[in-house]
Amino acid sequence: MQIACISRGTRGHGKELAVALAEKMGYECLGREDLVEAAIEEGIQVARLEMAMVKPRAFSERLALERDHYLAFCRSFLCERALTKSLVYHGRTGHLLLPGIAHVLRVRVICDEEHRIRSAMSDLGVEREKALRYIRDVDEDRSRWVRSMYAVSVDEPINYDLTLNLQHLGVENAASALVAMAQLPDFQMTPASRQAMLDLLLGANARLALARDTRTALVDFKVRADGGVVTVSYHPRDLRTAEFVPRVLEALPGQVTSIHTPRKIQRTAGTATDQPTSPNMPSPNQISSPLLFLARSFLLSRMSTWPGNGS
Repeated sequence: MQIACISRGTRGHGKELAVALAEKMGYECLGREDLVEAAIEEGIQVARLEMAMVKPRAFSERLALERDHYLAFCRSFLCERALTKSLVYHGRTGHLLLPGIAHVLRVRVICDEEHRIRSAMSDLGVEREKALRYIRDVDEDRSRWVRSMYAVSVDEPINYDLTLNLQHLGVENAASALVAMAQLPDFQMTPASRQAMLDLLLGANARLALARDTRTALVDFKVRADGGVVTVSYHPRDLRTAEFVPRVLEALPGQVTSIHTPRKIQRTAGTATDQPTSPNMPSPNQISSPLLFLARSFLLSRMSTWPGNGS
């Protein structure tokens, strides 16, 4: 399976390029609009999150949890589809939702400002000055969204495999060039990249389960998966709520075979301290650093029955 992510701006023909590429390759085409619609159905307050992201103000804990819920949902949404079919996704920075997936083709599409202004004037029925302000405001909001969501710059070239300037290159020809690039060995799914996507999906689904359950929804859990094993970490102050984590994650259908608590209590700064496997964890005043600690990890082994693994 293949996946191409087209990062598009306002009035820059990124959507048209994604549609053309999907048609030439015979792939499914998904856009950010599809993702947002599904997230709203999930119950995520996307509009409120969007407003908070683009405003230069401090993020509340509640909105930070909403952001984590949104990211986990989007990753699960994309991974589930990409594991069963090839697809082209177009949006702001869809490739950043799939970190560590080597076979993702990451493309940025740009176009000269004058062309974008004329397009906005025609489509929106506004004068040049208003069209220019609209383009620049949307670009700025997009830049803030990416920085708030992923802590990177949308303009950083290292985040893309290719940047296409459509000022002189037509959409159809650009799509043909991407077809050739998508067929390179570098962008084919391998066992390693497939496992990375399975891990990303497992971690996202675990975080989703914690966000959906009322017992754990208001805690800032950090979740990651590696080799089919999920680790959930949390602040020492959330010890009581964290006792529900095994029960919540055991409810994940067909994904968990065992849960155990390791002996080590690890922190992000300093060395790990051995402690017996016990519910009697250190209280916050026993820990000197204010940083997030890996106070306890719940490890979950993934079952082998995943989509597309041949079973």
